[in-house]
Amino acid sequence: MSASFIIFFSCQTVDQHIFSTGMVGGNNLNFPNHISGNSNGFFDGEKFTAPVTGRYRIGLHLMIYGGEGPYYYWVEMKRSGSRIHYLYASGTLHSSRNNDDRHLSVEVDLQKNQNIYFYIALHSSGINYRSASFMEGRLIQVQ
Repeated sequence: MSASFIIFFSCQTVDQHIFSTGMVGGNNLNFPNHISGNSNGFFDGEKFTAPVTGRYRIGLHLMIYGGEGPYYYWVEMKRSGSRIHYLYASGTLHSSRNNDDRHLSVEVDLQKNQNIYFYIALHSSGINYRSASFMEGRLIQVQ
């Protein structure tokens, strides 16, 4: 398998209508709709399973929406069940612009069949992630 192997996913609907999915603590972020890559099905919409041992670049983009006023969330990047990185964000949503975008991109070493996913550890009430959110990944070095 070459280092140009790419996976790329988004939670957009097929017809790309804007929607939002509620943040639910104790659940994983879910990105069910394919944009490109994944011809061999290594990403199931929730977890990516490494097809080969190597270094991968994994990205998460979250567009948070909903509510007004202060908010927070803590999303953990897990490798086969163990936290290896996290994204903690807080801010104040305003009624005239109540979206907030954050991006996390990291390189991780994975053994064949280890998986990567994003777990919602904590969040304030009333926030959702929108259809512009996505998870992406790329094998950058076979080991």
